[in-house]
Amino acid sequence: MSTILATFKIEPDRWNAFKAKAQEEEKSASSVLKDFIDHYLDGSIELPTELTGIDIDARIDAKLEKFEAEILGKSPA
Repeated sequence: MSTILATFKIEPDRWNAFKAKAQEEEKSASSVLKDFIDHYLDGSIELPTELTGIDIDARIDAKLEKFEAEILGKSPA
């Protein structure tokens, strides 16, 4: 079976804490993430509603509004 390299952004402190916890359990961060994905896909893990209810469009709009305000505030009138 072929594989892909998956990348994502995470705060360094969170990633380091995650790797340390995995190492304490004698696992790699990759193996823990793969296990999570397998369990998530087979339905044995349910995410809390505060995670599944995130409105990504609203988050993107809020970020864009912030950037637009910064850009417009710095551009000559």
